[in-house]
Parts: sequence; structure tokens; C-alpha cells
Amino acid sequence: MSVKEMDAAYKQALESNRHEPTNYKNSSHKDGVFEVLQSLRKNEKFCDIKLQTDDGKIIFGHKNILVSASPYFNAMFSNFNESNKDLVNIRKLDFHILQLLIDYIYTGEIIVTEKHVQGLLPAANLLQLEYVTSACADFLITQLDPSNCLGIQRFADVHNCVELLISSEAYIKKQFLEVVQFDEFLSLSSEEVIKLISCDDLFVPLEEKKRFFAQSDGTCKDYVFEALQFYVLKSVYPFTIPQTIRSTPRKSGGLQKIVLALSYSSAMQKSFTNWFDPFINLWQIAPGMTKSRNKAGLGVIKDTFVLALGDVINSSSQSVEMLDLSSQSPCWVQIVDMLVSRQHLGVGILNDSIYAVGGHDGTSYLNSVEVFDVSIQKWKMVSSMSIRRSHFGVGVLNNLLYAVLMGQY
Repeated sequence: MSVKEMDAAYKQALESNRHEPTNYKNSSHKDGVFEVLQSLRKNEKFCDIKLQTDDGKIIFGHKNILVSASPYFNAMFSNFNESNKDLVNIRKLDFHILQLLIDYIYTGEIIVTEKHVQGLLPAANLLQLEYVTSACADFLITQLDPSNCLGIQRFADVHNCVELLISSEAYIKKQFLEVVQFDEFLSLSSEEVIKLISCDDLFVPLEEKKRFFAQSDGTCKDYVFEALQFYVLKSVYPFTIPQTIRSTPRKSGGLQKIVLALSYSSAMQKSFTNWFDPFINLWQIAPGMTKSRNKAGLGVIKDTFVLALGDVINSSSQSVEMLDLSSQSPCWVQIVDMLVSRQHLGVGILNDSIYAVGGHDGTSYLNSVEVFDVSIQKWKMVSSMSIRRSHFGVGVLNNLLYAVLMGQY
């Protein structure tokens, strides 16, 4: 057989035994390439970008590598002005933190420590390195204890780290009795204390909450007063007051009567409204007024309309608001202002009209009297008292209105 014939036979054999192409993948290739790139970066070779921090220190890098790993750098170098620069200032990032993050981009590895985690997480957020952010959150979750959990919760909230926020809040609720023994709890604002102690799932027996309140100092008592009332009342009898008022019958028929009380916290400059149902012998939180009132007057018309008159945050006021207990969802609403600004006034009900009597207008004591007709929603002045009065009582007897004590100003 000639050489030519042998070549033809070999070619025919290959064609008859043809196999599909095979793909081979070097699993260590990328790691090897990035090791070289990291080495080049460390030796400042073939780098096309320098990142300068506020302290003037420089970190070298390759734009294409940074862009591929970080949306932050992608946006930066896509900008025409930045794309042509070989030196970019990175503001408000610590040099060592930025160095760690650039190392991560080249190696895929990050070491998180207690010393730098609070700087690393927000920096990772800025560069949009989600893996590092998650790693920092996981690290802080493992560090949670009663002495630092409130600070970590606040840190998570500020930096919008949802995973860490959920975990820290759950820890605080579960370990509340230990948390309150540390300084972080004492540094909370009144709003934060109220929000915390009002949580439905706070892992604390009711009696422990009462004991905590009883042992708190005066300022703290003001802060937790509203929240503690809310928790205690809801825990003892979980129903809504509007339903009780509308539907709880007395033995003799009709709607159940209630007692309404107004209290005020000077520390919080806030008023609290509570009502007592004698039929079930229970105090509950009532709908809050639209304004904080301390020295206001209260009156009830037809056992249905509760009116609060004057005084807003310890100052005289013409403001009036009303609570309609017969509505499906009772709430305080602003109604027509009085004609005269008042505080420390007397309030009386006569013939289904409410009288605002005397008081103080912020400058002088008053003897003037005005009356509000609910049917026409209008105030009008009537005869004045013979003397000026403040801090006094008003009562009705035999269809006559009486002003009692505290006068002669």
C-alpha cells in the first residue's frame, strides 16, 4: 500500500470514529490569575488606578477588577471625569478599612475582628460588597450580649442592616431583664424605652415589668408610665374599649358607664387619657388627645360627648377637642375654639351646654364666662362672675351654675 493510500485509509478511520468536542475547565485557573493580579497590585505593577484616602495614603489597583466586583467603583469609573483619572480620592473611609476591602476584591477573603467591624460594615455598604456586609452582620450577631445589644441594634438601624436589626431586637426582647441592668439601657430616650417595653413579645413576666417600674427613678417612671399601662391593661383584659362602651350592658339595661381620667407627665410634656369601667373593675388606655394638656377642663354632655378645654402644654389656649363615645371608633377631634384663651378654668354642664368659666389667659386672671351649644357648634359670651377666679370648682344645683373657692385676684 502506497503512502497516499495509507493517508486516505487513516483519514477515513478518523472520520468513522469522530467524537464530540470535550470541554476542559481548570478549576484553579481563576484563583491563580487573581493571585498574580494581587501580587502585581502589591508590587504596584500594571496598575491603572490609585485610591487615595483622607490621610493621603495610596492603594493601587486595576480598574477592570474593581469595576467587576463593586457597583460603587463601576459607577465611579463609568463617569467620564473619573474614567480618565489615575488618582481618585475616596472620602471618609479609613485607609486600613479600604485596604481590607480591596484585598477582599482580589482574594475573596475577609477577616472580621471586634476592633474594626463597626468601620468595616458601613464601608462595605458604601462599596456595595454584600458578602462582606453579611459577614460583618453574622460576626456581630455572635457578639450579642446584654451589655451591647442595644448599641448593636442602633448600629444596625443606622446602617440599614436588616439581618442584624432583626437578630438584635429578638435578643433584646428575650434577655430584657438582663439588658436593663446595663448602662446602654439608661442611655435610651423616652421614646425608645416606651417602644421597647410596649412590645407584645417582650419576654418578661408581667410581675417583673411591674417590679422594674416600681424600682425605677422618677425620670424613668415618667418614661415608662405610658408603656407599662398599655402592657398591663392589655395583658389583663385584651379587648378594645370602644366595643366595651358600645356593647357592655348594665344589669338594668343601657350602656355601661365609665370614669375618664386625665394625667400628665412633666418630664415628657405629654398627657395620658385613661378610663375606668366599674362593670368589669378595670382601667384601660383611652384614645389619646390631639394636644398635650395639663391644666385643661373636662366636661361630659349627654353621657356621650367628652370635651377638653384650654391649656396646651402648660400654656393657656382657646383650643377645644371632643371625644364622641357613641361612634364606632371613638377618637378626639378638634372642634370650635373658645372665644378666650384659658387655663386653670372651671367647667360646668347646664342644659346640655358646656360652660368655660374664669381661669387665666397667660397674662391675667379671668372672670369671663362663655358657653358652647353642641347643637349649633358655637361659643358665645354670657354674664361674667363678680370676681376673677382660677384653680376653682364649678358645679350645678337646681339648674344653677356655681363657682366655688379660689377667687379675689
